[in-house]
Order: sequence, then C-alpha cells, then structure tokens
Amino acid sequence: CLPLDCAHGDEVVQRTTQVFRGWLEDWEQESVGPKGCPIFERRILKKYGGLNFVDPVEGKVFSVHQDRTSFQKKKGANSYEMFCILDDF
Repeated sequence: CLPLDCAHGDEVVQRTTQVFRGWLEDWEQESVGPKGCPIFERRILKKYGGLNFVDPVEGKVFSVHQDRTSFQKKKGANSYEMFCILDDF
C-alpha cells in the first residue's frame, strides 16, 4: 500500500470508498424522547455522516454533514434530520 498522496487514482478511490448498507438498524427504529438522545445522534452520524448522494435528475452530488444533525421535536414522532451539502457550494 502506498500513501494516498503517492498512490494511483484508482487505488485511492478503492481505499477511500465505504460500502453502504441501506437497511434500517434496530436502533434506528427506536423512538427518541422529547429532549433527543446524544447516543442515537452519534450513531446516526457514524452511519450516514460523510456519505455522498447523487440527485438523478439534476446530477448534483450531495454530501451528508459529518458533525451536524437537526433534532425535530414533533408530538409522537421526534426525529433527527441530516444536513446535506452540495459539493460545489
């Protein structure tokens, strides 16, 4: 293995690509209390943070923010939302 700054482009892509498994984990289906849950937030950032998504219509690439979520407090349906950033922003 070469350091990333000396490796060929294809090797860098292979070594920095993460396989994403899109199923819901058991912990993702648990309800979140009215004040949120820092453990749940860290887990969701670990799973989704830094992932890139491509908008199939516009062809734009969105990256999920690695360190930030938004807690949405709704009666009976509290949730965390991820921030996505455009690559060209």
